[in-house]
Amino acid sequence: MGGTTDVQFGRPSLIFPMAMDAPTAQHFVTRATQAEAVLGTASNYTCRKTFESGATSLRVLLPGAEHPAGVYVGTIAGTRGELPCFMCLKQPPEVVQTGAEIVVFGRPKRDFSALTLLPEANLLELFPVGKSVSVKIVELMQEIQADCPPQWLRDLLLNVADSAGSRAGKSMNLRESDRESPSADHCEFVRNLLGLAGVSCSGKEVLVYPPAHQGESSMSHDELGYWHEEAKMNERCAASNYDQLPRRDRVTA
Repeated sequence: MGGTTDVQFGRPSLIFPMAMDAPTAQHFVTRATQAEAVLGTASNYTCRKTFESGATSLRVLLPGAEHPAGVYVGTIAGTRGELPCFMCLKQPPEVVQTGAEIVVFGRPKRDFSALTLLPEANLLELFPVGKSVSVKIVELMQEIQADCPPQWLRDLLLNVADSAGSRAGKSMNLRESDRESPSADHCEFVRNLLGLAGVSCSGKEVLVYPPAHQGESSMSHDELGYWHEEAKMNERCAASNYDQLPRRDRVTA
């Protein structure tokens, strides 16, 4: 259903340590075999808030709203296989289609022990706008909250990734060390998974930085606004001590 793409090996950076270990990927892809496929249409890619949070995404229009709004773990189909993903489902009032924003785990570490997010350039090649996209929704991870800043979205994605790993580990009776250093079988599963999904891998392994780090500040406009307000308003901003006590953020002699 999808196209093909080549991606450079990557490992998560400390700036945005977003990844899914091989056992967790295997767990949810295996569970997805029991889920019903939902066909949608690729409509767009990373929005501004997602970009500023540090992620890249594919936006898909899905028919109807069979699942309540929330953040789910699931899979998205490539050429002949599926990739694990997180998807945020939201249906605006009086709209017959559900909007899904999907972050796709398809960029492996060199040893295939974990997957990081696919860059937007690879999403464009795998899922061109206007093409059919098949997704499977496996499990609700968290409810969504509207109108929150990019930093909140960043924390949400990292928390969901951590929670998904914990749930998978518990279900598979794995210790945290087993997930951090997966077995050869788990790594081979991920290698085959990528091949079936149309993702080939090449080059040396590099640190994966948020897209906002590529030539732009990784700080969002919202956060910059808070800083500017503090510098401009000084005593009158939220950092002031409301009960007139001395401010703690000043250096005194």
